[in-house]
Amino acid sequence: MAAWLAALFFLLTACGAKEDVPPETCAAAPVTLVQATDLHYISPTICDNGAAFHTLVEHSDGKAMFYIQEILETFVAEMEELKPDAVLLTGDLTLLGAKASHEDLVKLLEKLQEAGIQALVIPGNHDLDSTSALSFSGEDYASTDSITADEFEALYAPFGPEQALSQDEHTLSYVYALRKDLRVLMLDANGGGWCSVPDETVEWVEKQLKAAKKAGAKVIAASHQNIDIHNPRFTWGYQIVEGDALAALYEKYGVVCNLSGHLHNQHIVGGAVPEVATSALSIAPNQYGIIRYNGKTCSYETKQLDVSTWAEKNGRTDPELLDFAAYSAEFMVSVNRDKTAAKLADSGLDEADIALLADTFGRLNAAYFAGAPFDPTPYEAVVELWQAKVGNGYLESVLAGAGEEHRVLTVSLP
Repeated sequence: MAAWLAALFFLLTACGAKEDVPPETCAAAPVTLVQATDLHYISPTICDNGAAFHTLVEHSDGKAMFYIQEILETFVAEMEELKPDAVLLTGDLTLLGAKASHEDLVKLLEKLQEAGIQALVIPGNHDLDSTSALSFSGEDYASTDSITADEFEALYAPFGPEQALSQDEHTLSYVYALRKDLRVLMLDANGGGWCSVPDETVEWVEKQLKAAKKAGAKVIAASHQNIDIHNPRFTWGYQIVEGDALAALYEKYGVVCNLSGHLHNQHIVGGAVPEVATSALSIAPNQYGIIRYNGKTCSYETKQLDVSTWAEKNGRTDPELLDFAAYSAEFMVSVNRDKTAAKLADSGLDEADIALLADTFGRLNAAYFAGAPFDPTPYEAVVELWQAKVGNGYLESVLAGAGEEHRVLTVSLP
């Protein structure tokens, strides 16, 4: 029965034909989308959470990788309950690009399809032709197979490419019709070099936007890397090289917004075409974006994964899973605290000051990544010490947006 209903939904929304003409029979209800990004999934078949993997994770940026399987299973369960019209996964699907991780992620995405939920994927910079694809066993690690762009397209064909209205010939970009008056442009910015798209792809984008406008359809764009600059210290390798040109096209043709990731922190840049950089699903507060479109407005808000409830329902007894939000938040702080303390070890500061600076940095950085307003007042004295003794500018950029809310957005449509 579920398969029959899913097939009927597919026919009614008419999103399966590969053509540049919008479907005539369409759903009339408001559309709900979910965007999740930077999953950084690694298959348990190539990772035993042993010493070698611990070393990697504890020197990274705070991703809760020891529980990445549980994070993804919770996400799938929450999608089955929410039942959005589509789930957009905007790149860095895997931790290091291993073929085995892609294959096992597909198995998880198949559960969404079975529930009648369309997943739409694009790769991130970690997903293709990875020279750092590794497997982990105990204290050892070894190189393992990655995948090419062609292999990616074949493997993820049911999750966007084979349902596309149009596909770009030069990248893994495509357009998907949610209904007659709404399309999603999934832009792959890995095919033109580092964080770039070919000129031909920019031309293809304009053709798709022009076709959508002619058909009376709005477009929501999505990419892994960013169209806009979200932090002045993170430009090269973060903003797509052709970002300004794409932004001009998006404004010209009335694109609703752009959904991205890559930075790992939650941040919104306003303007004629706002861009939301959703934080990494793998990093505290382990959140995703819910987008609701009704033809008059398009709203965005974050939702934190409830891993603890999933764990309890599934009979898990690990105390860190049963209080996962607290564990993940403190893990991110501790990783950044330890990294900062290591960097300051030769600074000439005494141990007490190093410990204080490292802890303050860890907590302020975690607050910044979450995208919620926070009060830096309790840390003013420590911040002054940081600026006097360290002063690398990053903490200043964090504090510059301390009072800003980056978890919600509403766009009014003309």
